[in-house]
Amino acid sequence: MNFNWLSRMFYLSKLNLGIVFIITMCILYYSFIESFWRLPKTLMALIFTISVNVLIYLILSLSKFYLLRFSFLLFFTIMTTISAIGKYYWQEIPKIEMIYDVVLKNFATINNYYNWEKILIFVILLVALLLYKISITKTENNRTFAKVKLLLVIIIGSYSFVGWRNKISSNTSSRELLAEDPIIGPFVEKKNYGVNLSSTLIENDNFYSEWNLRPGSPNIVIVNFDALRGDVFGRYIGKNAITPTFDSLINDQNVQKMPYHISSSSSSFNGILSTLYGNNVEYLPANKIGIHHILKHHGYQTNFVLGGTHEHFMSLKKQYGNVDYYFETTMVDEFGLKGKEDDDNSIIEYLYSRKNIVSDRPQFYYFHIMAPHLGAYSFDAPLFEKINNDASLTIKEKSYFIGLNKADKVLQQLLNYFNIVSNNTVIYISADHGEGLGYHKYLPTIGHIQQLTYESTNIPLIILDNDKSFQVCQKSTTQIDLVPSIVERCFNDSKLPDKFYSGLSIYKDPLNLRYTYHSLYMAKYADFHFAILKDSLGHYVEKYLYDPNTSKEYIFDLRKSRLENDTILNGNSEFYRNLKRNYLQKI
Repeated sequence: MNFNWLSRMFYLSKLNLGIVFIITMCILYYSFIESFWRLPKTLMALIFTISVNVLIYLILSLSKFYLLRFSFLLFFTIMTTISAIGKYYWQEIPKIEMIYDVVLKNFATINNYYNWEKILIFVILLVALLLYKISITKTENNRTFAKVKLLLVIIIGSYSFVGWRNKISSNTSSRELLAEDPIIGPFVEKKNYGVNLSSTLIENDNFYSEWNLRPGSPNIVIVNFDALRGDVFGRYIGKNAITPTFDSLINDQNVQKMPYHISSSSSSFNGILSTLYGNNVEYLPANKIGIHHILKHHGYQTNFVLGGTHEHFMSLKKQYGNVDYYFETTMVDEFGLKGKEDDDNSIIEYLYSRKNIVSDRPQFYYFHIMAPHLGAYSFDAPLFEKINNDASLTIKEKSYFIGLNKADKVLQQLLNYFNIVSNNTVIYISADHGEGLGYHKYLPTIGHIQQLTYESTNIPLIILDNDKSFQVCQKSTTQIDLVPSIVERCFNDSKLPDKFYSGLSIYKDPLNLRYTYHSLYMAKYADFHFAILKDSLGHYVEKYLYDPNTSKEYIFDLRKSRLENDTILNGNSEFYRNLKRNYLQKI
């Protein structure tokens, strides 16, 4: 019996399966990727690795319609390139409709999202792979040897792809994900971003149990914006204010605000934890206790309502510990919401939809708003078109101001919500870090996690409190000051252990002399960005900055310029080096 028809049928089905597989992978990878985040990380990473291997095998093992399949592979890899290096203002992999909007609707801003040099290198490698395939098809007679070579190409190609993605991607989540893969995990470069907290322990970890709440203790709300600078308010596009809500708060004489508030770092991980735990990350004990834990012990309901994926970004969710209610925008389907997984509007929808608020309990909220970080992906920003068409702005400014405009809209919605819920609420509005727009005189940078200049560390602190008996006494503060401030606002006769809480309440008189420490801490005693600010009677007067990229030291005279335009040529660098050395030795 002739079974040639069966073999031909199998071959054709295999051929079609390869093409369908490639198309399907493109659609799945870029349209439904957020749904995959709910799978165990190891499983998801394994699926990704197997997919790449199968895809390369199908491309190289079938000769008919090779150019067609190669075109699909080229499309797939360019899209993957976009996801890996095209997230200049993005936290996770962008959906395909976002790429469409950015590329086709706003082609003038395309340089924001693509690194053409790296794309070109990868395309050249693909062409080389194509030529190699053609050469072995024409010249190779030994099928066994050809299959061995093909297998080597598959393995090398797959692992090179992962290594390439790992090297160029700024996405920490990608690295964490790939490191979980049982096949490629050992080959993934694992970078330490400061997650190894101090090994010290708070011996008396119930130090707060005997504290007494003040009568009528208020709800406490922290609204942290991602990458929000403190000097970008009051700007206009034509006659339109970019941040009308922020501007009204800053201009309101009844609203308290800090003229000079500094983040502990220029990374989200460090900045968020410093805000919640009252100390720099490198000094946090293994059994760290945050303001939300203290308030929860005293009857507060704790709510974390977050933009982005904190579960997968450096495992931030684990760092938060036990909270009553947790929501991040990647969970919209789980909560039956209509909003998008990458949109801060889903935070507002969640607030109005939830039915689990216990009204007779005081509330603690921590919000994380992504809009300033997402930049031009904030397509529903009220001034999107006006900002994007303003020829006076740089590409980076356009993207940042679009995100800023969206952030202002979200803030107004949050304020409306809490006006409805309760007027016995204190709201602290701040940020995890700033954002470089290339303004700095000596160290101009774009983005963050690069330097500790004023662009990356100067952030706002705005306080909405109806009780006027609590007045801010400081003029210069840092993120670690927020926890002791909230403790004083809510409790009588409370005392935080100085060893584990280095901040100073903003409601207390300033010290005669104080030094605050700021770093991009990544590993113990590693060479990393470091800054020390000198505070005299509540005013920052001097700043020491160390740049590990060049091993240069700067001392800025902040009395002359908060923009760090004036360096002290004969500054005492050795004095600051000793302070830094002593600080690090205590870790």
